[in-house]
Amino acid sequence: MLCTVVTVGLLYRLMAFLIHELIYEEYSVEYSARVSQWAGAVSAIAFMFAAPVWQSATRLQYQSFNMLLALTSASLLISFAHTQWRVFLVAFALLQGVGVVESVMFIPLAPVFLVFLVFVLWKQKQLSLARVAWMGLISAAGLGLYYLAARGFMVSQDAEALGFTSPLDVMVAVWKAQLAELRSGLPRVNWLILLLTSIVPWLAAFFASFRALNNERSWSQYILHLTLTVLVMLGLCNAAISPWEILKPLGRLPVWAYTLLAMTAGYLVAYWYLLLKVERPRRGQATSVVTKQAGDWFGLIITYPLIAVVIFAALINAMECRGSRGAFADRCAREILDRLGSRTWFVTDGTLDAHLQILARERGQELNLLCLQNDMSPFYLKWMARQIESKNLFAPNDLQRMKNTLALGILPFIQDWFAMDKEIEKKVAVFGVPDFWYTAGLTPVPEYFFFAGARDIQAYQNVPLFSDYMAFWKEMDPVLAASKKASTDPTVRHRLHLRRHMGFVANNLGVLLEDLGKEDDAFAVYTHVHNALDPENISVLFNRFEMARRGAASASASKESIERELKDFVAGLKHQYPLWSLSRYYGYVRSPELFARLGWGWALSGQTGAALAGVTRAINLLPTEQRNSVMQTMAAIYSLSDDKNKTAAIYQDMIKTDPGNRAAMLGLARLAVQEGALDKAKSWLEQAAQSGDTRGALGVEWAVIHLMNNDLDRARLALQEATDLQPKNLQAWAMLAMVQLQQGQADEIETVVLPKMEKIAGTSDNYFIQITRAQTALKKGKKYQRPARDAFLRASMLRPDIAGVKDMILQLDIAMNDQENAELHARQVLRTNRKHALANYVLGSLRLQEGEYGEAEDFLRRSVESHASAAALNDLAEVLRRIRKFDEAEKHVRAALAISPELYVAWETLAVVLLESDKNLDEAEQAVRKSIDLFKEDLRVQITLARILLKKGETERARETLRKVKSRQGELAPFDQAELNRLSEAASSNRKR
Repeated sequence: MLCTVVTVGLLYRLMAFLIHELIYEEYSVEYSARVSQWAGAVSAIAFMFAAPVWQSATRLQYQSFNMLLALTSASLLISFAHTQWRVFLVAFALLQGVGVVESVMFIPLAPVFLVFLVFVLWKQKQLSLARVAWMGLISAAGLGLYYLAARGFMVSQDAEALGFTSPLDVMVAVWKAQLAELRSGLPRVNWLILLLTSIVPWLAAFFASFRALNNERSWSQYILHLTLTVLVMLGLCNAAISPWEILKPLGRLPVWAYTLLAMTAGYLVAYWYLLLKVERPRRGQATSVVTKQAGDWFGLIITYPLIAVVIFAALINAMECRGSRGAFADRCAREILDRLGSRTWFVTDGTLDAHLQILARERGQELNLLCLQNDMSPFYLKWMARQIESKNLFAPNDLQRMKNTLALGILPFIQDWFAMDKEIEKKVAVFGVPDFWYTAGLTPVPEYFFFAGARDIQAYQNVPLFSDYMAFWKEMDPVLAASKKASTDPTVRHRLHLRRHMGFVANNLGVLLEDLGKEDDAFAVYTHVHNALDPENISVLFNRFEMARRGAASASASKESIERELKDFVAGLKHQYPLWSLSRYYGYVRSPELFARLGWGWALSGQTGAALAGVTRAINLLPTEQRNSVMQTMAAIYSLSDDKNKTAAIYQDMIKTDPGNRAAMLGLARLAVQEGALDKAKSWLEQAAQSGDTRGALGVEWAVIHLMNNDLDRARLALQEATDLQPKNLQAWAMLAMVQLQQGQADEIETVVLPKMEKIAGTSDNYFIQITRAQTALKKGKKYQRPARDAFLRASMLRPDIAGVKDMILQLDIAMNDQENAELHARQVLRTNRKHALANYVLGSLRLQEGEYGEAEDFLRRSVESHASAAALNDLAEVLRRIRKFDEAEKHVRAALAISPELYVAWETLAVVLLESDKNLDEAEQAVRKSIDLFKEDLRVQITLARILLKKGETERARETLRKVKSRQGELAPFDQAELNRLSEAASSNRKR
C-alpha cells in the first residue's frame, strides 16, 4: 500500500510537470499553473482508484513497486530540472540500469525515458551528445546489479537446488525469464484491443500535446481528442474492451495500462479545460468563427463531465475492490482451521493457502501446508526439506530416505509418508485429493471442506452425518453463493470453485453413507448436490443412476427421471471426461467398473496402495462370478510394482475359482518365463491351449519360450504362423522383427516389416512400431543409440505400464554417458516406482560422483533392496568406504564379486576398503592386481596399488608404479593428478629416510 501511495504522489508530480512545461503559447501560459494541477490531480485519482492498482496495493503484488521505480526515475529528472543539480542526472541514469535488472518494464520504457531525458536537457539548454553518452555509460554500470545479484544467489541453497554452477548461469537464467515475461506481456486474444485502449491513446496524446496544449484549434484536433476521451472513459469504467476486463480472466494486474490511461485522462482534462478558458485565438493562426466556437462548446461540454466520469469510475472500482467480496475465502479458511483439531499438516491445491497461513498466524495455530501446485518446484522442495528436518517429522533412520523422496516431488513424498506412518491420520488432513488415504490403507472420510482418514468407517455408523452436513450446507450456501451465469471475474470464479469443491466433498459423503448402508441418506445427499449445491456435478449424476439401477428403494420413485437426465447428459456430451479427472473434480462414482478403472489409473501414477484399495472396493461390490476381470486388473497392478509373488498368487486364486481361466494361465506362463522356468511356462501354455486356443493366439507366447532356448528357427516359424492367422497382430509382427534382427536381417525390417506394421496401424505412433524402430536402431551400432532412445521414450509414453522399456532408456543413458538425461529419466521412473532398481542405481551413482554421500547411500540401498546387482553393490560399498563404514563396505563389495567376479572396479574397491581399514594388506594387493589384470587401462587402479605398496613399506615398488602412471599423467582427472603428486612426494620422503 505504501508503494502505491508514494506512486500516486509521483504521478501527480510528473503530470503537473509535463503539462506545465509543454504549454508555451502566450494566451495559454497564464493558465499553465492551474491546468497542470488539475491534470496531476485527475491522473492521480484515476490511477489510485483503478481496480488493478487497488488490488496490487492490497494483495502484496509487485506491480505497484515496479511502477514506483519507474516514476521515481522520472521524478529524478524533474528534480534536476528544478535544481540543476547533476547528482539527479547520475541517479536517474543509474536507476535506469538497476531498473532493467529489477523489472522488465524498464526495457520497453527505455526509449520513453530517453525522449524524456532529451526533452528535459533541451528545456534546460544542457543537451549534448557527450552528456547523453556519459549517462548511457552510467546506466550500463547499473546493469552490473545482474552480476552482484547472481553472486549473492550463488551462496544460497536455492542455487544448488537449481543446478547453477556460476553467476553466469544465474544471469542467463534471469535473461531467459525476462525474455519469456516480455513475450507473454500481451494476451494471445484481444491484444490489439488492449493496445488501442492503453498504449495507442497515450502515444497519440503525447504527439498531439505539443500543439494541442498551445491553443491550436482545428476539427482534426477535436475529433482526435473526442476519440481519446471515449477510449479513456471506457477504460476507466472497466468496459468490456478495457485492459482490466481483457486481462482479469488471465489473473494479470495491468497496472502499467492504467498508469497510461490515468496520464491520458489528466492530459485530456488539461486540453478541454484550455479550450474552455483560453478565449483569444492563437496569434498567426487563421481560425474560423465556427471552429473557435466549437472548441469553446466542446470545452464546456466535456471538461467537467470528464472529471465526473473519473470520479464515477473511482466509485465503481471502490465497489469492485472492497474487501467484503473476498470474505468468503476467509470464512472457508476459518471452517477448515476450526475442524483441523490437533492435526498440523494440510495437503492443499493452493486454493486457500494464503488465507489459511494468515489466519493460522493470527490464531497462533501451527499449520504446515503441503501444496501440490508446487509439486516440482526446486525452491519449494528445498524449503520443505528444511522444514521436515527442523520439525523432526521422521526418525533419523528414515529422514534421508524421505528427503530423497521429497526431491522427486511433493506427490511421491506424500504417497510414501502416508504409506509408512502408522499414525498419519492424527497428523494430516487433505483438501482435495482423498485418494492419498488409500495409500495409507485408510478410507477417506469427508469433514465438511476436507478429508480425513479412517481405519474403520463403522465408527461413523451412529454419527448423524446427514443432518450435520445439511445444517453446514445451509449455513454456507449464502457465503458461497451460486452464480446464474459464467463469470470472468477471478473473485467470482474463486467463489464458484469453492462451491464446486463443497459439492465434491458432499458427493463423497454420499459414497460413504452408501458404504455404511444408509442408502436413504446417501440418495438425499446426491439429490441435494444435484438440485442445490452443484447441478453440474457429473459424479452425482452417475451415483444417482447407479442407485436406481441397483434398485435402491430411495431411488426407485425417481428412476425414470434419473435415466432421462443421464440420457440427456450423454446426448449433449461434447467431449469425453477422463475417469481420473472425474473422480478428482466431482468425486467418486460408486460403481465396480469405475473403481477398477480408477485403480488402474492410480497404479500408473505410482499410487499402488490407492490402486489396490480401488480394485478391492470394486471386487467387494461385485458378485463372486463376476470378479475375474477385476482380479486380473489387481494382478496387473502387482505386476506393475514388480511384486511377482502376489501376482502369481492372484492368478492361482483365479484358476481355483475357474479352472479354465485362460488369462490367468497365460499370466502364470509369462511370470515363469521372466523367472527362467521354461518348463513351467510350457506347462501353463499347454493348459491354456487346451482351454480353447484361438488359432495363432499363443504364437507369441511360444515364440518367447523358443527365444529363451535360443531356438530362432522355431521362434520364427511360430511367429510367422501367428502373423498369417492374425495379420493385424502388431505384437506378433514386432516379435518377428526381433527374431529377424538376431538373424541379421535388419534391412528387411526397415524396408518390409516396419512399412507393413505402419499400414496395419494406420500410424507410426504405435507402441510396437516404436519398439521395433528402437531395436533396429540399436542393432545398427553405437552411433544410432540416440534415435533408439528416442523411439523407446515414445514407446514408454504410449505404454507407461511396461517397465522394461524404462530400463532400456536408462541403459542407453548410461551407455551414452548422458548424465543429464539419465537423472531426468531416473527421476521420472522413481516418481511412479520408488523401488525401481536401475533408476535408484543411476541416481545413487550420480550423487556418489558429486560427493553427496547421504543421498547416494539411500538411493543405492534402495537399488540393492530391489535387485542386488554387482554394480549397485560395488557403488554402495564405495559410499560406505568414504563414510568410514568399512565392515559393511567389505560385505557389500564381496557380494558384488560373488555375483560378477570379472567386475574390475569391485576388486579395486575391495583393495581400498582393506587398505583403509588396516586389514590384510597382502589381500589388498592381490585384489588390486586382480583388478589390473582384468583392465589395465584404468590408471586410478595403478594409483591404488601404489598406495598399498607405500603402506606396506615397499617404497621402490611404489615408486616404479608411480613412474608408469606419471608417463600418462595427462589422462587423469585433476583430483587423481593431485593424489598422484601427493603419493610421489610421500614415496620420495620415505626413500630419503
